Amino acid sequence: GFNQYSSATSTMYIPNGKPFSITYADDSSVQGFLSIDTVTISGIAVKKQTFAPCTLLNGMTGNVNDGIFGLAYSSLTKGGEKPVFYNMWSQGLISEAIFSFYFNLDPKAISGGVDSSKYTGSVTYAPVVLAGYWEFQMTSVTVGSTIVSRSANAIVNTGTTLIIGPVTEVRALNHALGGTLDSSSGLRAKYLNNRYQIQDIPTLIILKPDSEILTLNGDEEFESTNTIEEWMKGETIFWTQEPQNSDDHVWADINRECAYDFCQQCYSKRNTHHHELIKFWSPKKTYSIEQMFVQSELIDHNDECITIKSLENKYIGLYFIAELTEIYRKAMKFNLPFGVIFISADDNQTTFDTQYEGMPWKALSFDNYITQLLLKTHFSVSRIPTLIIVKPTGELLTKSGRKDIENKTIEAIQTWCKGEKVRLKSEEFV
Repeated sequence: GFNQYSSATSTMYIPNGKPFSITYADDSSVQGFLSIDTVTISGIAVKKQTFAPCTLLNGMTGNVNDGIFGLAYSSLTKGGEKPVFYNMWSQGLISEAIFSFYFNLDPKAISGGVDSSKYTGSVTYAPVVLAGYWEFQMTSVTVGSTIVSRSANAIVNTGTTLIIGPVTEVRALNHALGGTLDSSSGLRAKYLNNRYQIQDIPTLIILKPDSEILTLNGDEEFESTNTIEEWMKGETIFWTQEPQNSDDHVWADINRECAYDFCQQCYSKRNTHHHELIKFWSPKKTYSIEQMFVQSELIDHNDECITIKSLENKYIGLYFIAELTEIYRKAMKFNLPFGVIFISADDNQTTFDTQYEGMPWKALSFDNYITQLLLKTHFSVSRIPTLIIVKPTGELLTKSGRKDIENKTIEAIQTWCKGEKVRLKSEEFV
C-alpha cells in the first residue's frame, strides 16, 4: 500500500485547505487539498512547501508509488504554488539549479547537479522553447535511415506513462519500428470517443462513405421501420435542425409523425417548412439561463412562484426525470454552486404533483408547456430519464448527466462545478 501523510503527526504543518484536482495524460486523476509542511527528500528538508495530500485516486490501482513529484515550471501549477525544486534552490539547499536522472535497473534522481560517473563524453544542452513543460526543439527524428520527422517540438517528462505525438509522425514511427496497435489497450475506443464526443452509451453513429456524420442517433433511429434503406439513401429518420438565420428556425427531413400535435405540417413526410407558432431556438447558438426561462416562473414545494434569478451563478441541471435526490442533498451540504430544475414529462397535473412531491429542488410548472417544449427541443432530449447540465452562462456542459451520476456520484457534481466534463476511462467505452 501507499505510505500516507498525516498532518496530525507533524509539528510543522500549516493548514491551507484549498481544493486540488488534476487529470493526467493517461486519464488517471487525483483530488485532494493543499497543505504546507516540511518536505524531506534524500535528506534535503524543504521548509514551508505547498503540496497536495490526495483523498481520491482514479486509475491508479496497483500503483506502488507514494506520490507524484512535480518538476515542471511553476506556470503549470494550479494556483501559482512554488514547486519543490524552486524552494530547494531559493532556500540554498542545493549547489546548482540542476536536476538530472540516471536510468538503468536502479534509476536515480539527482538534485543539485550531474553525476559525471554515470556517463562518458559531454552533456548536450538544448534551450527550452516554452517554459511550462521541459519543451525543446528537435532537429529530426530518424529510425535507421528513415526520417520520421524533420522538425518538431518535444517534451521531456520522466513521469508520463505514454509516448504521445502528432498522428502523422507517430504512424511513421510505428511503421519504421514495425509497431502494431494493441487492441486490448482501449486507445482506439478513446480516440473514437473524443472524435465523436460520445455523451452516452450505448451509442450508434452512422457515417456516410466520405466519413461525414449522417446521424448521431443511430441507436434510436434503428427502432423505426425502413431505417437501413433510408440511411443507404443518405437520409436520416429523425428531423434535423437547420437555422435559416439568427432569428429563424427550420425543421427539415421529417420522416415520422411530429410529437407536437399543434403542427399539422409535420405530419407530411419530406416537408421542409417554418414553425410559426413558436420561435424555436437555433441549435448552433448559446442562450443564457434568463433567455431560456424569460417567460417562465419556477415553483417550489410551497407553491410559490420563483424567478430564475434564484439560481443565478450556479451550474444548472435540467432534470427530465432521473434518480438524483440523495446525491443532490449531499451537494447542498458541501455548499456546491449547483441547482436543479425539474422539467416534467408527465401527462397530467396529478402525476406531476406525485412525481415532484419528493424532489428537493425547483420545478418548471406543469402547465408551462411551451418552455418545456423549447428546452426539450433545443437540447435534443429524445429519451428519459435525462439530466442536462448547463453552465451559469447557459452554455451546454454535458448531456450525459445521468450517466456521470451513475459512475461518479457526488464527484460528478464537483467536476461540473469546476466547469469541466466528467472524464470516463477509455475502458468504459469498450
